[in-house]
Amino acid sequence: MGDFHWTIVDWLAIDEQHWLLSAADGDSYEPVTRHEVLETVDGGQTWDLIEHDFGGDEPANSEAEPIRRLLAVDDAIYATGWGALAVSTNGGHHWPLRGGLWRALATGLTTLTRSLDGNHLWYGG
Repeated sequence: MGDFHWTIVDWLAIDEQHWLLSAADGDSYEPVTRHEVLETVDGGQTWDLIEHDFGGDEPANSEAEPIRRLLAVDDAIYATGWGALAVSTNGGHHWPLRGGLWRALATGLTTLTRSLDGNHLWYGG
């Protein structure tokens, strides 16, 4: 994947072999020049970049909003950014905004979890 030094921001195991990573191209996730979503379907033997629209109308794989946290719930993947909650139902390619704002002036939403009864998502920073 080029000459990038990847830093893992968050990791999600969808099943035993299928994983997603939110990654940045530096020693930490800020400041960096790129944020990416990577996928493996063979338990980490090979990785592919996912073209995605997390961050809104910014070009995919740009300096747009990083995915700070990932959470799988049934057939959906939820993710938080600086000040946004979004959901993907197609493996991480399309991310409609569910709460908050894209590119918010914030330090980032670092918590994303499901309530014990499974009926609610909690997110915050």
